Amino acid sequence: MMQASHYPPVYLGLGFSLVLAIACNNYLDIGYGSFAFEVSVWSFLVCWALAKSWKCRHDTPTGKSNRFQRRMSLTALALFLFVFLPIWNMPRAGAYLLAMLIIASLGAPLTPARLHMSAVAALALVLFAVSHYRADWTMLFYLLPFILTLVFTLVAQQLSRRAEHTQRSSLGRPSTVRLAPATCAATAMILLLGGLLYAMTPQVSWLDLQSAWGQRRLAPSGNDADPAQGQSGTGALQDRLGQGGSGATGSDWPDAEAMRAAAARPGMPAWQKHAITRLADLAESLQPARQALDTAMAELWQAMRQLWRLYGIPLRLLLLLLLIAMLLWAFRRHLAELQPALWCRTRLDWPHCHWFPPRAPDRQISTLYHAACRLLALAGEPRSPGWNPREYQDHLRWSRPDLADAFARLSASFEAARYGPPQAPLEAALRQARQAYRRIWAWS
Repeated sequence: MMQASHYPPVYLGLGFSLVLAIACNNYLDIGYGSFAFEVSVWSFLVCWALAKSWKCRHDTPTGKSNRFQRRMSLTALALFLFVFLPIWNMPRAGAYLLAMLIIASLGAPLTPARLHMSAVAALALVLFAVSHYRADWTMLFYLLPFILTLVFTLVAQQLSRRAEHTQRSSLGRPSTVRLAPATCAATAMILLLGGLLYAMTPQVSWLDLQSAWGQRRLAPSGNDADPAQGQSGTGALQDRLGQGGSGATGSDWPDAEAMRAAAARPGMPAWQKHAITRLADLAESLQPARQALDTAMAELWQAMRQLWRLYGIPLRLLLLLLLIAMLLWAFRRHLAELQPALWCRTRLDWPHCHWFPPRAPDRQISTLYHAACRLLALAGEPRSPGWNPREYQDHLRWSRPDLADAFARLSASFEAARYGPPQAPLEAALRQARQAYRRIWAWS
């Protein structure tokens, strides 16, 4: 049974992730002026649920729902029917219902399954928000922190589980002091690699899809219309695009004037307005350097294209040879780790030990012992040439504690057959050796 997490950063990261995911959906109604109130209410509900989860972290996780989960689920259903549907209609109402149900599920011990389910739900809420026709580049102020906190939460959960497992299997005192730098370093590395892959791969925009499939620009309907001075949703969207917001259908980064126009929107939080204004000033001051860099990159690209026209075929052959060399090197490393000869020998040991065994019981026990040693060597625990059976058994007691008992019985049978009296009965030792070898074979 999965145990609940006892690492506080996991709870904090999950709480920030859920709040930011819901804030992305609240940001779609920024023009109504209730953004701060809605985020405050959702933040209170998330903190309340996580406080309940932290309080019962030492309880045994069960499949039954507690009182908090039942009451919050009934409240979510009532809000969906009488508040969310009349105001937002579907599918916005469904997104808020999903947020309420996730909050209700957090009133129990935070097991890895519940954490992963909450992370997937938060990601679904963010994907719904960024695909909305009102979404534009200003939502990055909430989207980027969400990605950071979500990756941090998952990394912290994995490292804390690994640390708890290590502490339980050792004699050390449980401690999570050194997890903080490891979590931050792993999060930074994952985000850096993800950012590099995102920058290197071409990204398809909505304009590309519309051009390829002949789709027209989506128009809002019902209560989802834009609150901008009585205009329809499509007209308000076009006006916002003209003001510089790239929206869900834009692909170019706005200039300084468009940033200042976005900062002047009604309902924009003061901190975000100040940040956008400073960003506009920075973009305006870096405009000459950006133009010079664009010119240099264009000249470099033209030079590379000209070089490719002149030496295209030799370069293709060279890249093909490099690719073949890398594949051969990887195949060689794979064979070195796989040890095909040893693997084939271990596959043949089973019929040799059970179907065509030697006649003498002592030779059968010796065959079973050496076959088990080959299985362990294939798993990365080879026997050193200078070790006797007792030394190899002591080594496996620390490296493979799950196989210590089985190998100890097999080693005892081998010692009785190898070093015992010549005429001693070995039927019991042979049965014990066969059972131990089957246990090691099933493990391998």
